[in-house]
Formats: sequence, structure tokens, C-alpha cells
Amino acid sequence: MQTNGVVRLMFITTNVYKTWKVWRVSFEDKTEVMLYKLADEWMQRNEDHLDDYTLKTIGKCINTFFFKKRNYSRLNRYDFYN
Repeated sequence: MQTNGVVRLMFITTNVYKTWKVWRVSFEDKTEVMLYKLADEWMQRNEDHLDDYTLKTIGKCINTFFFKKRNYSRLNRYDFYN
């Protein structure tokens, strides 16, 4: 993850706030931001000050890792041995 040309590590967890599913993003310097998705647009809390590029990049990362559709229903335990 790059912000202002600096690579930053992040840790993403999901949570529920009231009725919203939110993603808490923690950086290595202990700063945290909360993101949520409204239709196809990623939003942040008013207290969080991510620039637009960083917000969209983190949203793309979340879309890639958390919204992948996997169909494991057709697999059985024998598929892993063959």
C-alpha cells in the first residue's frame, strides 16, 4: 500500500456497526480508518482523512480479497487427493 510514495503495511478486519458492514483498516503506525461500501462506491468516516486514490486502492484490495465468489459446494474431500 502506498500513501505519499511510502509503502505501508495494513491489517484489514470486518465488523458490523449498527446495521452496516464496515472494514477497519489498521496501519503499522497504529492509525485506523473505517470504510464502508455504498453501492459501488467506497466511503470513509468523517474523522478519517484518506485521499481519494488511497481510498479507492484499499477498496479495490477489499473487493479482490473479500468479495471473490468461490464455489466449493461441488468439491468433496476426494478432489484434494487427485
